[in-house]
Amino acid sequence: MTEAHVSPILEIVSPQGQISRHDRLRSPMIIGRLPDCDIQLDSQRVSRRHAELILNEDQNWILRDLGSRNHTRINGKPITEQILEDSDLIEIGQFKLRIVWPEDDVSDTADEDDSQTTHWSAEESDAADFQTLRSSPPQRLSASHLAQVNSLSQRLLQISDPRQRLIEVCLVLIGPGMSCDSAVAVRIASDSATPPQLLCAYQLRVGKDQPPGISRAVVEAAVSTQQPVLAGGAISSGLTVNFSEAERGITAIIACPLHLEPNSADILYATVPFSCGTLDWLALVTLAAEQYKKAELQIEARRTTQDNATLQHELKRARKIQMSLVPKSPTAAGLEVAIGFEPCLWIGGDYANVLAAPGGRVCLIVADVSGKGLPAAMIATGVHSVVDASIRQGKSLSEMAQDLNRFLIGSMDRQSHLTALAVLFDPQTGQIEYLNAGHPPILISNSQGQVRELSYGHNPPLGVLPTLPSIDTAVLNPGDVLFLYTDGLTEMSDAAGKMLGLEGVESQFASLYAAAGADLPLSQLRNQLSQSLDTLRGSSPVTDDRTFLFARRI
Repeated sequence: MTEAHVSPILEIVSPQGQISRHDRLRSPMIIGRLPDCDIQLDSQRVSRRHAELILNEDQNWILRDLGSRNHTRINGKPITEQILEDSDLIEIGQFKLRIVWPEDDVSDTADEDDSQTTHWSAEESDAADFQTLRSSPPQRLSASHLAQVNSLSQRLLQISDPRQRLIEVCLVLIGPGMSCDSAVAVRIASDSATPPQLLCAYQLRVGKDQPPGISRAVVEAAVSTQQPVLAGGAISSGLTVNFSEAERGITAIIACPLHLEPNSADILYATVPFSCGTLDWLALVTLAAEQYKKAELQIEARRTTQDNATLQHELKRARKIQMSLVPKSPTAAGLEVAIGFEPCLWIGGDYANVLAAPGGRVCLIVADVSGKGLPAAMIATGVHSVVDASIRQGKSLSEMAQDLNRFLIGSMDRQSHLTALAVLFDPQTGQIEYLNAGHPPILISNSQGQVRELSYGHNPPLGVLPTLPSIDTAVLNPGDVLFLYTDGLTEMSDAAGKMLGLEGVESQFASLYAAAGADLPLSQLRNQLSQSLDTLRGSSPVTDDRTFLFARRI
């Protein structure tokens, strides 16, 4: 630890990246949220009296935690009491603190506006002989330098603000024991007329009054080679860019690509003294850039995981809502009903319902919105509302179809549509009125498994044209079973890739109902059909929602 007679400075970086300095440290000094603390850190994540700085008898500075709620950390680890070393990073809440000694003193002299631009160097020429890592043998670096930079990635993972992460990288490069005079991250546009844009504030060593301009030749070389470059410095036989007279023979430049896009490039840009313009320092700054890129990948992966988790949660909620629209144990006057409903994704565009209609009648409906997933599910939810309102108002199937047409034409694009089967059943007579709008036919089976089709094919799907659909009639005899279904059944393929088709659906329905007999509850018939379809599909992928409805006259 540096001797006590050398007065240290406490440098504080706020969560917003603003840097303040306390150059009159005394012992003891209380750090906390209260205004009467020697050093106030105004944040709810900082305790009222959080920590204490003390100078011990051996003239070492000690940091002591005062029982804080969110702990005091040094180099990422919670501490109770610890002697401070030159390179230690103190974390109190979201604040970063360092003890800085005058010979290693650094400061921040730039505006925090991330849209601020800087300037190109006044004197430039095309570079002819840049040094790169790929053109050099491996370099030996000191353990202390590597330790500071290797710990950078873990510290960056704790910083939520992207600009503050870049500031942290720059602070490391100009920190104690490091030799960079300045460090900054800039965005360079492919348009050479556009000035460099600052992605974070310049970080400058004390005594450097003005931030340097950005060498166009150096950054263009870094972009074109897609690797770090070094211009100037002790290893060069001559300068590779034109520096100003004040910089000539004094300054070297290191530029490392952080992120490359077709129209722009993000560059970590650092200047070092001429004597430090070596491949060792090129390698060290490159390592800092790689640590930053590693952290950004981890942060993006974490963000993607969180986004996916949020999406999965929302989809589960949406599925729960959609499933609640499908009656689990439907009841209807004069009918036994069972519904099978299986979206191919979390949610789907199929719809099935059983509704009590005025006059003691019952409405059965199965519909299929073109498409799958969330867009189709949103339309299906609207269809549910329109159907429910129309039936409750005592409207006919024709009027309900017109209401759906108006809703769908106003809600969907011209490439989308709705096919539907809707039935109004009179339990007193067994008579049914039915609408088939572009859908596969309704099937009716008697108890012996003899199946007949109801007429279909003369109405277009809904949502295409504002036409008046025709309504047909039939009779459902006692023991007969109505079978309404979507094309998720007819267009399903078996393991060999063969489509089931209408004939296959009829065969499945007839054979299962004949084998089961009239006494088998339709809920069990539904389960048997679902199992049979799953077996038939085998390992073939699910490509469409699968919905069907059984209704037996009792």
